[in-house]
Amino acid sequence: MQLLARIGRGQVTAVAWSPVGDYLAVATGRGVYLFATDTWSETRLLESGWLPKALAFTPDGSMLAAAGERYASVWKVSTGAKLQDMEPGKERYASVALTFGPRNLLGRTGYLAGAGDPQAKSTLWNVETGEILKTGYLFATRNGVAFSPDGQLMVFPSSEPWKTEILSLPDLDVLMTEPRSVGDVLFALNGGTVLQTQPLVMEDALLVAWDISTGDTSPVLFQGNRVPCWFLKAAGAYGICYRGDAVWVLNLQDLTVETE
Repeated sequence: MQLLARIGRGQVTAVAWSPVGDYLAVATGRGVYLFATDTWSETRLLESGWLPKALAFTPDGSMLAAAGERYASVWKVSTGAKLQDMEPGKERYASVALTFGPRNLLGRTGYLAGAGDPQAKSTLWNVETGEILKTGYLFATRNGVAFSPDGQLMVFPSSEPWKTEILSLPDLDVLMTEPRSVGDVLFALNGGTVLQTQPLVMEDALLVAWDISTGDTSPVLFQGNRVPCWFLKAAGAYGICYRGDAVWVLNLQDLTVETE
């Protein structure tokens, strides 16, 4: 069988900017297209053989990861060479999120299709060796994985029900355990505080700051007794907390609300 032509690029399923903004990665049913942002010309197609649902660049922009229902792969951006495939497990993910950290560590959290509790599974993958280092479970359809700015700490769901752990890197020692499951997590710039949303199953949940030296939590953003947003992402020195009809911009230095 010989490929004669490709017609169209397919429906977009995920996008990601490279850390310095020189590439835009666009996932479709065909694979992942890389566009150079200086000309917006297509640089190459990274063929996956399956439908990518999430994308993430390494902090230095040298590698790109994609993940789908069962599979995940990593490519070298400069050449398009595939570096690693993650061995698929038995689970199938209706949605998936990726978080790259230092030392070639990649956190993958997937919403388990047809699941009751827990609803999501997180996998820590060393993309250099292909080794799966750790797994944990979330009672939320969120991304419970985050790396500290200095690369010394990581938040990761525990393998025990309703717990979240702070781990040291690279040895993965458990430094602290939060006795509940979280939703999205994000380190403040000081590296000593973790912003966390809570699972949708929690009543009267708050967006809180978790002091990892003491274990204390304090509310950051709330209306009455309820958190006004469920999703949390980093954007440089800011955190973006949002829901379907509103967005809050949080200063990750002093954890104040910049604008709503």
